[in-house]
Amino acid sequence: MQGMDVNPKLLVTFCRIANCKSYSEASRILNISPTAISKEIASLELQLNKKLFYRSNKGIQLTEEGRDLYDYIHPHFEQIRYKVNTNCNNNIKIGSYSHIFSSYLTEKIKNIKNNNSDLKLSFISTMRRNELVEMLTQNKVNFIIDNNENEITNEKIIKKKIENLDNIFISNKPLKITNIKDLEHFKYILDAKSSTDKRLIKLLKIYRVSIKSDIDANATETKISFAKKGLGISHVIKVAVEKELENQELYEVDIPIELPKSPVVLLYLNNSLRKIDKDFIKEYLSI
Repeated sequence: MQGMDVNPKLLVTFCRIANCKSYSEASRILNISPTAISKEIASLELQLNKKLFYRSNKGIQLTEEGRDLYDYIHPHFEQIRYKVNTNCNNNIKIGSYSHIFSSYLTEKIKNIKNNNSDLKLSFISTMRRNELVEMLTQNKVNFIIDNNENEITNEKIIKKKIENLDNIFISNKPLKITNIKDLEHFKYILDAKSSTDKRLIKLLKIYRVSIKSDIDANATETKISFAKKGLGISHVIKVAVEKELENQELYEVDIPIELPKSPVVLLYLNNSLRKIDKDFIKEYLSI
């Protein structure tokens, strides 16, 4: 089967028939006529020079060569189907977290409509990494943008770092910390389960500084809102609060150490990116 070069749409039709054991049922699922189905299979058989199906009292059955083809392509069926469904589509679906969309991607794509008026972007957000990965593996998005590559263990997912973002402490009033141990005297709004805040706590332990989350917040927007109300010091990516810092609604806490940065990582399924995805990533994400 090496070097097989056929229309992927024909392979989708082939797999549907093999699963349904019926041309009429496959035509219903694919929403094309049985005549068109027959023509597609005839075309595929002609291209491959193989007989793929035969009829029996149990319905449409795979020939031996048909079974070999099915076993070869079935593990990749969803990926093939996805490419067929989106190949001519100018819609790019991106999965990420709301604060990544609102603070990071906004700057990256603010001129996109001027440069490419035909391109349609769909942003699908969640607060959970496992939901992001699920959206990707189920082809609900074309790629995702995450802030931690180390927690992704799926071997089918390709990871490429885009850049590192600065993290800062924010407060509703100016604060200057000269002795790092003084950080223990404040209340904090953190997400102790997040990789970003875990890296923070790990770093501070090196300096024998122990802080805890007095208010748990797993959304950056919540951290910002609570910090504005004076409920504590929040730990966020700096780009998420640039406007608030400029307007002096919030202040960056001046501390004597540099906080861990947050990586911005592009994740996509191996061999799944279309040309339109690659062009977008190259132009707007600089990869």
